[in-house]
Amino acid sequence: FNLLSFGMGLGKTITSATLSKALKIKRTIIIAPAGVKWNWYHDMTDDWGYESMYWTILDAKKSRCVYAFMERFVVINYEMVEKHWDHLIKQDVGHIIIDEVHNLKNHKTKRYKNVEALVRHFDKARVTMLTGTPITNRINDMFAYFKLAKHPLGNDYPYFMNRYILRSNGSKGKIIGATNMDELTMRQSNFMIRKIPEECIDMPELIINKYYIDESEITQEYYDVLEQMYKNKLAIEEAKARKGISQLENAITDNVHSLNRILATSKIKKAIELIDSITSEGRKVLVFATYKSALGGLEAHYGESCVKIDGSVDSHKRDTLIQRFKNIPSVNVFLGNVKAAGVGINLVNSSDVIFLNFPFTPDDLEQPQKRAHRIGQKLSVNVYYMIVKNSIDAHIFNILVDKSEDINAVLDKGKNGVINYGSIANKVFNQLLVQYAKDNNLKQIDDAEYSEV
Repeated sequence: FNLLSFGMGLGKTITSATLSKALKIKRTIIIAPAGVKWNWYHDMTDDWGYESMYWTILDAKKSRCVYAFMERFVVINYEMVEKHWDHLIKQDVGHIIIDEVHNLKNHKTKRYKNVEALVRHFDKARVTMLTGTPITNRINDMFAYFKLAKHPLGNDYPYFMNRYILRSNGSKGKIIGATNMDELTMRQSNFMIRKIPEECIDMPELIINKYYIDESEITQEYYDVLEQMYKNKLAIEEAKARKGISQLENAITDNVHSLNRILATSKIKKAIELIDSITSEGRKVLVFATYKSALGGLEAHYGESCVKIDGSVDSHKRDTLIQRFKNIPSVNVFLGNVKAAGVGINLVNSSDVIFLNFPFTPDDLEQPQKRAHRIGQKLSVNVYYMIVKNSIDAHIFNILVDKSEDINAVLDKGKNGVINYGSIANKVFNQLLVQYAKDNNLKQIDDAEYSEV
């Protein structure tokens, strides 16, 4: 068992597949997210010269399954393991590759148990787990990988939690950080192989551009939602001794997402100006957002010259759209949801990436830009963060930076006592209302008391 925790774009795919080839393994199963299945086939056969007749692709629909004449590689998504179980076990397997293994971070889910059953069935097979982000949020994400590998650290979940997790109030409090990281780093050193971009001298430069937009672009709807957030917080203060407070808290969470969505949509005009300036120079551009309304507005404007991938696009159609963007010169704008299109796609035919808004986890920000900034890219990659001044954008961005630094410190330095684990949405909510009350000379609310919503 090995966990290849290579930074995004550093060649996890080719490294793991080459291992099968170098060891002359007769049959390899690759388990991946649904949207990544066809990328394995195209990357290996188009870019790396693997024989296409050796590849089987298993899908939910029989009409979309591709069966190899001589099956050396079988690619299947997590959700289909149980459905295609008989095919998976019909012949011996020498290597199991689990791509984006952070999808298995919860060891109690059916998805995890199905993959674990396959690993146990082929108990002599080599197992390679792949992820650029083994810790998507908290240290306990790692436990599932240890358990799957039968590593000593995966034997006892309560022990793992007590030994490496910090809580706010003893063993039953909220998780606020990590501890004993030097020890954890040492104990997993024979399991996880970690590589970061700074160690790869042939990686192109990644240039981050903060593309500021004047606050005059903020709509009245944005300010109306912000006012309602403040009123909801006051209502919570008044109702904290009464029932029904949870409904108010849910409303607050919805308000934060509403602000982010409204602001992303208000940037469409400025985004078009930036996109046009890039494409007018003969370059293709990737545009990411977390909301349908923002991507839909750009799709309506660019029509046939763009492709859009969000959660509604199935894996087969997704592959068709990716190939259109790669191979048709007039299709020069790629619109993607940060989750649905942010992983497992090789888009090095573009060197410009635009974010209409910020997601709420560092992983969802870093993954999409690595669609262009990866091995095979020959140009410097420009990333544009569209930031409206004096808005929710700056709050989210600053918290994302802090949280990303904490996670990287754990992975790369074994840093002890990583504290910054609170919900980004909650922190943004508190910061926004403190600023709102200050700007409008209103009653200040104690943000520390409500640090978790």
